[in-house]
Amino acid sequence: MLKVPQVGTLDLLIQAAEFLENKDKCDRETEHGYATPAYRIGQNYRTKIKTVRRSQNRTSHNELEKNRRAHLRNCLDGLKAIVPLNQDSTRHTTLGLLTQARTLIENLKRDRKHVVGEKLKLEEERNTLRQRLHQLEISRRRRDSTGSSWSSGRSESSNDSDKDEEIIDVTDISEASETLRALQSSVRPNLITINVPKALSLSSRVKQAKIAT
Repeated sequence: MLKVPQVGTLDLLIQAAEFLENKDKCDRETEHGYATPAYRIGQNYRTKIKTVRRSQNRTSHNELEKNRRAHLRNCLDGLKAIVPLNQDSTRHTTLGLLTQARTLIENLKRDRKHVVGEKLKLEEERNTLRQRLHQLEISRRRRDSTGSSWSSGRSESSNDSDKDEEIIDVTDISEASETLRALQSSVRPNLITINVPKALSLSSRVKQAKIAT
């Protein structure tokens, strides 16, 4: 009895079928007295196994090649949609498409480098303007605080000057009153009367002005 090797499911079924076929054949030949040698049976079995494996490998290779070509065709179609093709040419080859794609990539890299440089320059200008704005804000706050201090000091000084003027006015009035009293007391023994006109109020002055007009 032949020993069946351990292989895949499909190979196992094929081997089992071949084993049964060979066994039936051996049984028939044994009955007639001319059995096939055992080495011929093993050789035929190995040859068929190799043929099946080659067929499977060829099928797998063809399937992989088919998928690879389909993927490459999809990539080329996508590249055609991105790369601007030359309108003068009626037929576009794969080599021409790849050349134009390389040129486009180089141009995009150059443009990207320029854009990155401009971006860095604008960021530096923005930082400079922010620092300048911060300095101006600090200067404005200092100026506002200085102005408020100056105005408060000025108001205090004006109040002090008003108080001084009031004190001076009161002092002058007191001195004038004392002088007037001394003068009256000095002239009373001689029966001399001095009429000192009283200070008119603002309403009396307005009435006199109206009468005069």
